[in-house]
Amino acid sequence: MVFLVFEPGGLGARTLQDAERVVFLREKFSWAALFLGPLWLIWHALWLGLVLWLVLFFALSAAVVAFDLNRSLIAGAIVLPSLLLAFEAAALRRRKLIHTGLREAGVVIAEDSEIAERRFFAAWEKEVAAPPPQVPLAAKPMPPMQPSSVLGLFPEPGAGR
Repeated sequence: MVFLVFEPGGLGARTLQDAERVVFLREKFSWAALFLGPLWLIWHALWLGLVLWLVLFFALSAAVVAFDLNRSLIAGAIVLPSLLLAFEAAALRRRKLIHTGLREAGVVIAEDSEIAERRFFAAWEKEVAAPPPQVPLAAKPMPPMQPSSVLGLFPEPGAGR
């Protein structure tokens, strides 16, 4: 399973206090969004998604009725918005987390969320415990190049083969 990891979006270094606000989002098809589309959107406070779902649902339903199409198409009109929502559920939640100020910290592949958390925080702990990298104060200058009339890897003019 693939988990997206989101952390507080500050520009500073990671701290142990930020670990409380880390969110793990599983990339998957959402069965709850398929069967309970509007309720799933309300539960996750995805208001724009709810409005778009309702507009698509009513537009498809109105088209089926207005064109007096086959009644089996009504089932398709009901299922299509929910099917689209089920496939895009993780992407919608990802966009909301970014909009609320979290930033994407990485991806973890694990069997379940507990193992994903352990793997991510093991790397996090090493990063928090490690001292900041030392930047050299002055770099040693390169020696000047000897002028030559030949470019590249060709032999010097007049040199033997």
